[in-house]
Amino acid sequence: MDRTVGHPQPVALVDFDHTTIQGDLAEAFLDACLVTERVPRPPAGDWRRSSRFLTAEAAERLNALSRHAGLSDATLPTRRHPELAEEIMCIYFQWRTTADAPAFTGYDPDYIQPAYAWSSQLFSGYTPHQIRTLARQVIGERLAAGRNEFSPYGRPWGIPGWLRIQPKTLALLQILKQAGVDIWLVSSTMELLIRTFAEYLAVPLCGIIGCRLATDMGGRLTPEPAHWLEEGSVHQPIMPFKRGKAYFIRQEIIAGESAVPVIGIGDSLNDFYMLKECRGLRIILGRRDPELQAAAARDGADNWLVEAVDG
Repeated sequence: MDRTVGHPQPVALVDFDHTTIQGDLAEAFLDACLVTERVPRPPAGDWRRSSRFLTAEAAERLNALSRHAGLSDATLPTRRHPELAEEIMCIYFQWRTTADAPAFTGYDPDYIQPAYAWSSQLFSGYTPHQIRTLARQVIGERLAAGRNEFSPYGRPWGIPGWLRIQPKTLALLQILKQAGVDIWLVSSTMELLIRTFAEYLAVPLCGIIGCRLATDMGGRLTPEPAHWLEEGSVHQPIMPFKRGKAYFIRQEIIAGESAVPVIGIGDSLNDFYMLKECRGLRIILGRRDPELQAAAARDGADNWLVEAVDG
């Protein structure tokens, strides 16, 4: 279609985890890398540098466990020292240490989900090529795994040992593509992981917006977010989360009315502001997040639809 003034390109805004796929790719990747000892050591061996949002208590807890484990390799010995993997999982899922101290602070909850960001920041030190090579292996293994499989670290936290493409979403995306609608994936998961998984989707994508990290002079990922919100006196890191999703959509997709979101698909409250950017149908996939349904009801618009899914 012609992207001219008055004829903006129709686009679909689609969440990734639990929407495009069944499961959570970032969690599956972290789980697999903890089991196989492929999570790199924090920068300079100091957990305080792994995230600007990590509290001093959480950093010291991780540093103490790391000293006990005797970090000497380039990656964390999480298989040989499962207590280190347990601490990482506890901080990620509960936002607290195993000693019940708060794990994150200093973030804007409208633009940053610190645990989601940390799941990307944990892999700082790798190059994008290394991430994608490792991701390709993990994704292939998890797509081939049976639905009853769990890893020893993932099971206590409910991370299944498998991933699947969501059939209902895939069918809808194929119809939209045939109708000339550009498809964008918008997610808080590391963008490099989503771009790798996209190789397995039978639908061409127009673009992907995910969590992005800055790189150093050598091309390796750093723990610093790649994007910052600059509005007046506001200067803060930002990722595709809640209002952050809407921000990226306006900056990279709508971009001067060259495109218009005609349909959006999401599954959680994190997707509310993304879905609000859609002038057409706003689809809530499944009923796993009553808060999103409540927010849609409060919004009062008549273009919200709850679509049931299996799995």
